[in-house]
Amino acid sequence: MRKTHLALLFVLWSCADVLTKTSACSYLPNVENAYISTASQKDNYTHGDVLYFTCHSGFVSRGRISYRCDHQSWLLNHPGKCERKLCGHPGDTLNGQFNLEQGKDFVFGAEVKYDCNEGYMMASQRDTRKCEADGWSNSVPHCEELYFLLVVKCMPEQTGDNIIVTGMPENVDHLPYGSALQFECTSSNHHKLKGNSEIYCTSNGTWSSPFPTCEETKLCGAPPAVANAVIVGSRRRSYRDGERIEYKCKADFETEGLSSVICDNGQWTSPPICKRLIYVCGSAPRVEGAIIVTRPQDSYSDGESIQYACTRHYVLEGQAVVRCVRRQWTTPPVCRKPCVVTAEEMLKRNIRFRWPKPTTNLPMYVPHKDYCEFVCVRGTNTRDRLRLQCKDSYFNTPTCKGGGGGESGASQ
Repeated sequence: MRKTHLALLFVLWSCADVLTKTSACSYLPNVENAYISTASQKDNYTHGDVLYFTCHSGFVSRGRISYRCDHQSWLLNHPGKCERKLCGHPGDTLNGQFNLEQGKDFVFGAEVKYDCNEGYMMASQRDTRKCEADGWSNSVPHCEELYFLLVVKCMPEQTGDNIIVTGMPENVDHLPYGSALQFECTSSNHHKLKGNSEIYCTSNGTWSSPFPTCEETKLCGAPPAVANAVIVGSRRRSYRDGERIEYKCKADFETEGLSSVICDNGQWTSPPICKRLIYVCGSAPRVEGAIIVTRPQDSYSDGESIQYACTRHYVLEGQAVVRCVRRQWTTPPVCRKPCVVTAEEMLKRNIRFRWPKPTTNLPMYVPHKDYCEFVCVRGTNTRDRLRLQCKDSYFNTPTCKGGGGGESGASQ
């Protein structure tokens, strides 16, 4: 008996252990910018357990975040979110400005850098501020005026005879801070300015850029030939630096790249390429009551054609062959519908065929533009036309009414 009790206890313990393992949630869910709250942490999680999450420093919660263990899976209980903490505006500085160097908004992790305006220098030890968990780091930097700029001067350099300098006073050895000089070549047709056309004296007593020079330019010969293209305008034997030549592609060709070339110090820039246009039509036009005799395709090249044929009783009008011409289909045909005569309709209208045939079967299909002639049954008459022409499924079927003597077959 004792052995039986021990065996039963062992079975119950094993079942409980299996049940616990099958209802446990092994892996833990990951929440961006958050960690599992201390109160929720434990070694094992089983069905019904709830995990609560806390946002990392620098992030604020938009709603409570929690997951619930449902057998072996974690289900989202409260869909909160951890967002970066806002720091607000970092503050403007007098005689300077700032730029957002890191991040896209004034939120946790963003960094701004301050720069002073011309004539001012950074007086603060740090020129950056960073959005941290408790707000912006350090204070707003400030800029102080550079009084020594009043005595800052730049020494001009010697220039060649083929360059014109504007802004240089006569009999002056030095130019004060802020002075600007403009440059141009004496002959723009045969010389080209190399460097900036304007420079100025900076706050550290140097020029903003080196003094430019004028270099002799070379002429370009005849423009390059481009296959399947013509030159717009007249052509010459030689061209000056900077001159441009336009090309135009011939019919059925299109330009790849720039449509012009420029003379650059004796050399033409890369010419364009004229590529043949590839005209493609889409799927075949849909024609009601018709089938495509040729093999159908998803698309057709320029010049390819398709052929239509109307189904039984339909009459084709127009060209049966349709062609792809420059991305457009030629006009497709039309399949005109037949007129239908049924036994029920004839009985209802008291009419029959004027010339019945032993082989006549109803319903009868009258092709487009064909005629059909009726007569009234005995004892009826009508003033309607009894000889009718089918016009694209339209058929004004006559009606005979009582009042006549014999059969009426007169056509009006």
